[in-house]
Amino acid sequence: MARPKSKGLDPIAALEAELKALKSKLSKAKQAKLKETEKSFTSATKTAAMASKKAASAKTKLAAIRAKKKTPAQAKQLEAARKTATETANAMREAKELLNMAKDEYSAIKAETKKEETVEKAVAKEVAAFEKLAKPATSIKATAKKAPAKTAAKKRGRPATKSSAAAAPKKRGRPAANTGDTPAAAPKKRGRPATKATATAAATAPTPAKRRGRPAKKVS
Repeated sequence: MARPKSKGLDPIAALEAELKALKSKLSKAKQAKLKETEKSFTSATKTAAMASKKAASAKTKLAAIRAKKKTPAQAKQLEAARKTATETANAMREAKELLNMAKDEYSAIKAETKKEETVEKAVAKEVAAFEKLAKPATSIKATAKKAPAKTAAKKRGRPATKSSAAAAPKKRGRPAANTGDTPAAAPKKRGRPATKATATAAATAPTPAKRRGRPAKKVS
């Protein structure tokens, strides 16, 4: 047996499927980036909080050392405290900068994702409305295609109905000839139909008088 020929794929359908797969990959990548940015933002927030805490502690220690009497030993402690305070302040500044960068990136990605979701919802709504409007037109076209076929089928097979027989005009012509089976009806005289007045006058009219004379002879 011969193998059935495989139908070629519709190029538009193939491209739509490919586009759908790419959109799915893009959406997953954006979600992953959003989660990563959110994680970085959370980590930067914690780092900035710790750096701020350390800077405040170093500043407090430096103020305490300055309040004491100046001795050679205290001078070394003061120098070490100043160095620690400077380092912690720099670390806090860097942590805040990283926090601001992470915050801006996270906010931008979140806003972009929300905007894309809004656009996708609007497009889906428009597509649904278009499909709803296109359904009646499709059904009308299908009905219009089926109508000629139904009419042709009716003309081919179905006999004439009573209504069509009654609607058919009667043919004009001579009446059918009498074949002898049934008595022929007397032909009607043409003229005006007799009215009640003429019938009454005919019934009440006097009979003509008999002529006087010799009676008729009998023939022998």
